[in-house]
Amino acid sequence: MTEPNGGTGYQLTRELAEVKGRVDMIMREQVEDNETTRELFQRVVALEKRMAQVVMLAVLISVLVPVLVEAGFWGVN
Repeated sequence: MTEPNGGTGYQLTRELAEVKGRVDMIMREQVEDNETTRELFQRVVALEKRMAQVVMLAVLISVLVPVLVEAGFWGVN
């Protein structure tokens, strides 16, 4: 039996199942992409925190070393 749009009921059902499968696959890929994006941003945040610590340590060292040298802390005359 032919449907008005030119296909049989079986063909239409099969094509509908294919479309549903593709939509499901796209949705699953989007969820995975969202999870990947979330993980990347978490890593960037952790890296920013570490870099802030390094910068603060560098600033502290750049201030303390000249002060200690001028104060003669290491016995340099």
